[in-house]
Amino acid sequence: MIYKEASEILEAIDNLIGTRVIKVAKNALKKQVSRVPDNLNEDTWNCPHCGKQYETEDNYYYCPNCGQAIDWSGYLVTEKAAE
Repeated sequence: MIYKEASEILEAIDNLIGTRVIKVAKNALKKQVSRVPDNLNEDTWNCPHCGKQYETEDNYYYCPNCGQAIDWSGYLVTEKAAE
């Protein structure tokens, strides 16, 4: 199931029952879609979801703070991130 389909299903369920659980599920689903890091420079980058700053050498696949998937495509990835 792709993000758009899952999002539409969660939206339909949310319209029917409107629970906090659905809102949490939708937020978690959004964070699974990879996003490029914000403010990427030679020394640091920021998570595009929570804004937490990391050292450039810390090119995680997911933000350790909030779980946002990070898209490093188009950037040189170090061996550390590939582990």
